[in-house]
Amino acid sequence: IWENTLPRLCMKNLNSNPDIKNTIKKKIISRTMHIAFYLKNSTDIVSEKIEEYIESGNVYIYIDGFVSFRLKGLVSDIKTLLDVSLHENCIEDEYNDFIKFMKEIVSVQPSQYDEIFIIEKKNGLKVLSDDGTDITQSCIDPYINDKYKISYQDSIISSIVSMAPKKIFLHCSDETFFSTFCELLKGIFSGRVVIY
Repeated sequence: IWENTLPRLCMKNLNSNPDIKNTIKKKIISRTMHIAFYLKNSTDIVSEKIEEYIESGNVYIYIDGFVSFRLKGLVSDIKTLLDVSLHENCIEDEYNDFIKFMKEIVSVQPSQYDEIFIIEKKNGLKVLSDDGTDITQSCIDPYINDKYKISYQDSIISSIVSMAPKKIFLHCSDETFFSTFCELLKGIFSGRVVIY
């Protein structure tokens, strides 16, 4: 049931949406079933229901019918997990498209600096050029906290993209290095970001 019937049920649900590519369907089902296995490891509802079924005197099990009628809750949970996995996949695709687009922008920009240094401070970030000049203020968009709601970090990323440095040195904590801000920088400038 866990290895065949439930993944088949997931595929049936995904097949009802013609916009989802087959290669993506396998990835989504794999992600869904991976999470579902955690449910199995905490309490294997399938084993419990099969034991109940056998103890009530039944000898034969028609698997699809058993799943449809006796495992409605589990099927409902897996459908919910499938929806979450599908949504996560869409977000992941959008993120990857954004990174690809930003990389293309960087590739056509002339490099203003060979290297820049981003230093974590108590109240934000400091950006230095390759000659040690503080260029933080030129990285801050004047519309921060205005009606456009451009964030401080978005403004810095936007400026760094337009500078197209050949190397970015990050002087920051491990927590900041694995933050959304740094993950975005590492994605856009893959192979060019070094932590210090």
